[in-house]
Amino acid sequence: MHYQEGVQIQSIGGAMIHVHAMPGELAAAHAGRYRTLNRVHPARLLEALSGKLDGDENVANGLCAFEMLAAMSNMSAQSYASAHSMLPVLRLAARQEGVQPHGSPHEQSILLRSGLASPKSDGHVCPECVQADRAAFGFSWFRREHQLFGVDWCHMHRDTLLMVTHPDPFSALPHVWLAKGMVTHAKGVVHSLEGVGSFLQRFTAISTAMLERGRPVSTTALHGEVRKRSAERGLRRMQSGRRPPLSSLLQQLAPSEWIQRHLPNIREVGRYGHLPGLDDFVSKLEPTAGHIYLLAIACLFDSADEVLECFPVQGVGHARWSFVHHHDLMQSNEMRIPA
Repeated sequence: MHYQEGVQIQSIGGAMIHVHAMPGELAAAHAGRYRTLNRVHPARLLEALSGKLDGDENVANGLCAFEMLAAMSNMSAQSYASAHSMLPVLRLAARQEGVQPHGSPHEQSILLRSGLASPKSDGHVCPECVQADRAAFGFSWFRREHQLFGVDWCHMHRDTLLMVTHPDPFSALPHVWLAKGMVTHAKGVVHSLEGVGSFLQRFTAISTAMLERGRPVSTTALHGEVRKRSAERGLRRMQSGRRPPLSSLLQQLAPSEWIQRHLPNIREVGRYGHLPGLDDFVSKLEPTAGHIYLLAIACLFDSADEVLECFPVQGVGHARWSFVHHHDLMQSNEMRIPA
């Protein structure tokens, strides 16, 4: 495993280091920071976390790694899922009878499968966020809003995200990869969000806003709204028909370079393009992939505010970091990084 340069580990008597999740930190990156600081092999993460929680007199039996990372941060699994996982966009909709909050104890199988998942296979960073985090806390971390499907820009700073080139991006902190030059721009990406046009600005804003959801939308509500708006635009509401499908509108709105980079499986069928999933889900009630919903919503809604009005964010009251003392966070993470 690759470890961070310049990080001094403070550990007493071989005890594991307590690693709190940082504001907006991706759950998978939180796990990576824990195993890196404690020199834990990825295959032994669950074992190491169990030992840490047992030592803290917490009940670790029966908990998955995701739930133990939440407990280490003094958060419920539901709060941790809402604040640190990608579940709000990976599982954007669920059948009515299955609309449980993200992180619900009734859905541990989902946490096992997707709790530490990310829409992007590579870690992405914003240099300006890295600089701000180092100035405030002395080190940087991977933020979940930078790991959204199709979002190539930092929503806050509006500049292009950099992609870590190391095969295990969460084995070191973002500023370490930047210092080593182990980051790169994705090919063909416009360097400012201001220059990409209204569709991608809207898609970025909607994807970022959906991260705040505490539970999925019901497929009855979401599919019904997409069918209604598709009909209003003269689009096909069923899997087949004479009207153009939703993917034809997507091809009109999104830049071709972006489509080729993120949706390589879109293909021409007859007079119209066809994107498996996007043109199929509206006629069903079975949930589909989160990025498919985000594409449909960005095509059919005018703004993120309109989406939030139609599907209000239902959070679970996760901890707001303004109430956490800087000193307490620095002590709990037990790391010093030279300037």
